[in-house]
Amino acid sequence: MELRWRSWVLGALFISLLFGGFGGSGCLGFAVNRRPKNVQVSLRAKWAGTSLLLESGSLGYLEQPELFEFDHVYLASSIISPVAILYGAIGTECFKDFHIILAEASKQGKIKYVVRPVLPPRCQAVSSYCSAVGSSDAVNLGGYGVELALKNMEYKAMDDTMIKEDLGHQTVQRIVHASDPLQSMQEINQNFPSIVSSLSRMKLNDSIKDEILANQRMVPPGKSLVALNGALINIEDIDLYLLMDLVQQELSFADHFSKLKLPLSAIQKLLSAAPPSESNAFRIDFRSGHVHYLNNLEEDAMYKRWRSNINEILMPVFPGQLRYIRKNLFHAVYTIDMILSLHQSSIPMRFGIILYSSKLVKMIEENGGHLPSSAVQDDKKRTEDVSSLIIRLFLYVKENYDTQLAFQFLGNVNKLWNSGDDFGEENLEAHHVEGAFVDSLLSKAKSPPHDTLLKLEKELTYKEEADGSSLFVFKLGLSRLECCLLMNGLVYEANQEASINAMNEELPRIQEQVYYGHINSKTDVLEKFLSENGYRRYNPQIGGSKRARVAMLLYSTVGASSTASHFVKAFDTAVSGFLHGQLGLEYGSNAVITNGRIFILKDGSPFLSDDLSLLESVEYELRIKYIYEIIDQVEWVDVDPDDLTSAVNLNTGNSSIHIDAVIDPLSPSGQKLSPLLRILWKCIRPSMRIVLNPVSSLADLPLKNYYRFVVPSLDDFSNVDYSVNGPKAFFSNMPLSKTLTMNLDVPEPWLVEPVVAIHDLDNILLENLGDLRTLQAVFELEALLLTGHCAEKDHDPPRGLQLILGTKRGPHLVDTLVMANLGYWQMKVSPGVWYLQLAPGRSADLYALKEGGAGSPGNRSAKLITINDLRGKLVHLEVAKKRGKEHEELLNASDDQLLEKRKEGQNSWNTNILKWASGMIGSGGLSRKGETRLVRYERFLKIMILSVLKNTQRPVKFWFIKNYLSPQFKDVIPHMAQEYGFQYELITYKWPTWLHKQKEKQRIIWAYKILFLDVIFPLSLRKVIFVDADQIVRADMGDLYDMDLKGRSLAYTPFCDNNKEMDGYRFWRQGFWKDHLQGKPYHISALYVVDLMKFRQTAAGDTLRVYYETLSKDPNSLSNLDQDLPNYAQHTVPIFSLPQEWLWCESWCGNATKAKAKTIDLCNNPMTKEPKLQGARRIVPEWVDLDAEARQLTARILGEEVDSNEPVTSTLPLPDGPQNNHKKDEL
Repeated sequence: MELRWRSWVLGALFISLLFGGFGGSGCLGFAVNRRPKNVQVSLRAKWAGTSLLLESGSLGYLEQPELFEFDHVYLASSIISPVAILYGAIGTECFKDFHIILAEASKQGKIKYVVRPVLPPRCQAVSSYCSAVGSSDAVNLGGYGVELALKNMEYKAMDDTMIKEDLGHQTVQRIVHASDPLQSMQEINQNFPSIVSSLSRMKLNDSIKDEILANQRMVPPGKSLVALNGALINIEDIDLYLLMDLVQQELSFADHFSKLKLPLSAIQKLLSAAPPSESNAFRIDFRSGHVHYLNNLEEDAMYKRWRSNINEILMPVFPGQLRYIRKNLFHAVYTIDMILSLHQSSIPMRFGIILYSSKLVKMIEENGGHLPSSAVQDDKKRTEDVSSLIIRLFLYVKENYDTQLAFQFLGNVNKLWNSGDDFGEENLEAHHVEGAFVDSLLSKAKSPPHDTLLKLEKELTYKEEADGSSLFVFKLGLSRLECCLLMNGLVYEANQEASINAMNEELPRIQEQVYYGHINSKTDVLEKFLSENGYRRYNPQIGGSKRARVAMLLYSTVGASSTASHFVKAFDTAVSGFLHGQLGLEYGSNAVITNGRIFILKDGSPFLSDDLSLLESVEYELRIKYIYEIIDQVEWVDVDPDDLTSAVNLNTGNSSIHIDAVIDPLSPSGQKLSPLLRILWKCIRPSMRIVLNPVSSLADLPLKNYYRFVVPSLDDFSNVDYSVNGPKAFFSNMPLSKTLTMNLDVPEPWLVEPVVAIHDLDNILLENLGDLRTLQAVFELEALLLTGHCAEKDHDPPRGLQLILGTKRGPHLVDTLVMANLGYWQMKVSPGVWYLQLAPGRSADLYALKEGGAGSPGNRSAKLITINDLRGKLVHLEVAKKRGKEHEELLNASDDQLLEKRKEGQNSWNTNILKWASGMIGSGGLSRKGETRLVRYERFLKIMILSVLKNTQRPVKFWFIKNYLSPQFKDVIPHMAQEYGFQYELITYKWPTWLHKQKEKQRIIWAYKILFLDVIFPLSLRKVIFVDADQIVRADMGDLYDMDLKGRSLAYTPFCDNNKEMDGYRFWRQGFWKDHLQGKPYHISALYVVDLMKFRQTAAGDTLRVYYETLSKDPNSLSNLDQDLPNYAQHTVPIFSLPQEWLWCESWCGNATKAKAKTIDLCNNPMTKEPKLQGARRIVPEWVDLDAEARQLTARILGEEVDSNEPVTSTLPLPDGPQNNHKKDEL
């Protein structure tokens, strides 16, 4: 099997790493292919490329060509000179000649020199021009797996004596005793069905078994883990390209450390250093007498009934339930309104406040961080400072009465302010404060409160304490936040749910400390956290940086000489260009750089010496401290390599890369990891420690497939010329009499489809190949995935938000919408430069992207996205409501109806076609038992298409879910569309990683019928009808399209109840389904209508996916997934029941109503189990003629003979068109 892909120059990827491959010939050859549509794909594996129009570098352009993050800029290049881009193949004579000239021009400051590499063959072609670079054929890819899985009936028939409990232990024994353990593990798990017999006869050494069982006390049996220099890798997502990137990053770090003359042992420790814990990065040490606590869980009487056992925090509780423990575990310093309400609700949290005057803080800032001396004498300013008055009165009440009354006073201040006629004024008035003070003390004061108030105002009592509180807040850096929450020192923005959310985030950290014994009943939690991780200042700008930076600060004095001034100006220009281009700094912005990390200063935000001290402390504690300890231990002598051994220990003694792996060799993960580890061992010789961890007691065969992992090798590259043969997967000595199914294991961002496959890849039986020695299949990498998560701060993801993707010339080429789950969205892309933006309409009217990309097309804000490798891209998108739109809903029924009416009135080219769109052709026609072959399914599919066309008077467009369509069908359908005058489109959607996946292909097909209806179609499509492949249509589908669905987004036909012989099979009339449906009908999924606009407007897709995620994990649920799911959810996603005549099925409806049938469904009969072809000829008279017409058309297109075993005579008229003079077109 070949996997090819036509390359794009801007995203050229050279897979020239020296990887080991798997040679040998065999009965099965596979490759995967990527090429442009309508271009015939060769069975041979070749590099591919496309002609490139060098418009960005064409002469006559006035604007500088746009450069991107993946561009390689020659180091000596001038920042402000004209840009010269060289497209060339590194290593060729042509490239060498150009490079010498351009590099020299760059050194002289004449140009800014940029290199974009391309593939060599086309550059070496005698007849080619330099403006058309790359190669002319397809690029063969590696980095994917291929499996040949035994059909269920095959592995169930295997001898049970092969399945022994100790099979996993026997496998480990053979691997560890092999001369090449990695190769042995790969040979076993990739050919397991053929090797299992010899493995099961091996005599087991008890010491091996005992060692495995001892290891499994720490790691569960069958668990696989991989760590690269101590950092765990997610083996579910790992692929060749990601692994190479991770290794390259580690090698780059090691190279930098080695230049410092550090010994290998120190480099290994530095590379294995744990990353800083961001969760504890900024605990603010607010311990001070200026903090006033409202309650104390350990001492107050209201908490006496709570238990004090700290270990109860480890006990499980229901979601949302709190743990009521009589200990101050959570300290929340918050605003007064929140504190009082939560305190009265007995939340297990200690509440406190820090009071300050914003006016006084401003004066402190203006006075260099000190209390201004004039503040003491300036009575006028002090009188106007209401905040200082509140603080002094609060302190008086707390000292002379009690804390509770002091907090009551603050509550009364807020209450009087909110209830007054002048509520809403910007500033709190003094009379609010005075009234609250009098009300609070009226019942408890020994002397009139008015007299006390006048005395306090006159004498400025507690002035020093109040000023100190404001100075304390200023020094902590919290005044710039205006109002915030400190949860055990962690800073949170103030909002309604902040306290509970902060407590839930802090809970796991405390649980971990309790579990390991670091916190017990006697521990002061706040003291522990703040003494270990607390800082005496907070600055939100010191929050980390993902990119290493370098900066230079220049200062030019006024009155400098003219020469110096010109020099400084030129130098400033060069440095500014460097900072902007390399570091991403905007012109005119300020930044502070430390240890290669950059902190951009916001306009108007002070950066004081205290902030520099904070920055120094953070850098030391989180990063420098550990590195310093490693360097300090270095003795600067050669260190012997690690002598530790394990089950498999490979150590060269001089590698900076170390891999720890725990692998179950008889698992799908083991099949994938063993070739990846072997590749690394061949290429870079890292030190490896591999612990084999099989399942100890097996009840079934752990692997039921053959597996190959495809990687590039030196054999792929010719020593004579620049040609590349490309990697392939070879399966040799496969069993001839076993039925196999082929599946691809590709990286998650790849969308792959078969383009050449003569045989049914779901039912491979090699003994039927005849004289053919090798079965070949070619796959195509159709597209890469651009995925992302869209978020709106402090809100749920904006579900239903519409996004469009395109280029500068065509801004709307692809579209999708945001799901509720994680704000997920997905688009198909090819390598290149793209612009992502909100779709015009309600999405763009209500929302705006929080960051716009440079060079955005049009006036709308757009995010620039570059796809320059095979790993796709994951984008985190943040949006915000526009000013004045904060309270408007995105999904609004009335607005959606107006939009629908407006679209109906438009005279756009696609409205007439899509308005009558009739067929989303899926794969529901497959047998529920999964026995129908793909060829037979597509035979029914063509018949169904013909029946629709012959009975529908309006233009028709078919939508095919192409995931499981055969290459032959995709070759035939363009010609069929031309002859019969219909339009079609192939659509697909990659299963999201967060959604529970189905393993059986049949259930995956069913899932595609219902789970992604809101996102699989273009947003412009208003309505679609699903028709099963095994249906014959007898009515005008336009009538069904026009039917009023009464506001429902889905319309299905209920199961018939005419045929009483089937009553025993009507499961929905008894048990669970009867109780759940509550009188609603159970519908059949062979034909249904989807009002896509209503479906999206009501977020029905999100609702169905929630139901699916809940139910699908139970293997006893959703046995007929595409049918059970909408019926189960119809209480939430209502279904409009179509008239019964729209779907007739002999099994359920009986012959009495057949004459009125508008569609006939060839559903299975559980009583007779009649074969579908036989039933079709018997039930539907016109089926034979339709079948003959479809087979004749297919044979004519493919240049084949019609099967003589089937009748071919058709009494139906042929369609008008050019078929009589038809010749086979070239694809």
